[in-house]
Amino acid sequence: MTRLTGRWPKFQAWRRRLRYGLPTVLGLCPQGYFIPYRYAGLAPPPGGRPSYAPIEALFEASQGEFREWLGVLDGYRQMLTAIGDLPAPAPRWQQDWFPRLDGAMAYTMTRALAPRRIVEIGSGHSTRFYARAVADGGLNTVITAIDPAPRAALAGLDAVTLERRTLQQCGLEPFAGFEPGDILSIDSSHILMPGSDVDLLLNHVLPM
Repeated sequence: MTRLTGRWPKFQAWRRRLRYGLPTVLGLCPQGYFIPYRYAGLAPPPGGRPSYAPIEALFEASQGEFREWLGVLDGYRQMLTAIGDLPAPAPRWQQDWFPRLDGAMAYTMTRALAPRRIVEIGSGHSTRFYARAVADGGLNTVITAIDPAPRAALAGLDAVTLERRTLQQCGLEPFAGFEPGDILSIDSSHILMPGSDVDLLLNHVLPM
């Protein structure tokens, strides 16, 4: 039984690749990207690439700012500890999708910055933390979550407008009038290809 249990995740991954790969390669219904590249075998495996030195340097230089924000977080300790295990759409700590420190900082930055708008690419537990901060602080923040297939229940969050479309379908309209202090939260497909959501974010939204 143990051997079968250990093989099950591998079988699921193989079945998923087959389900998406065959229609794509055969041109029946694109479910991803198939990129022939004769030198693919020379690419380092996941985890085998060197770290990004400029990013590490940026994080190193920002340690003071990180400490300051942790101090701000401490000021909301009572409100954060009040977040328990209530049913959706309330935020909760006992989940693996949005780690605890991420949730605490999302709450803290929303309360501290009181943004006019929050635009999320992707939705879920993060949306619940943003909405809780807006409610607790009595803020006038408007949250727009762009997600064609949300997996977490968001119904009942008054501050949230859910766009059940891809970012490509929404275009740049959700970002019109973005101002300093507004928040852009990105948890997209993580796929950088021409025309993908990451392409749109990097090359059109962030330079705005």
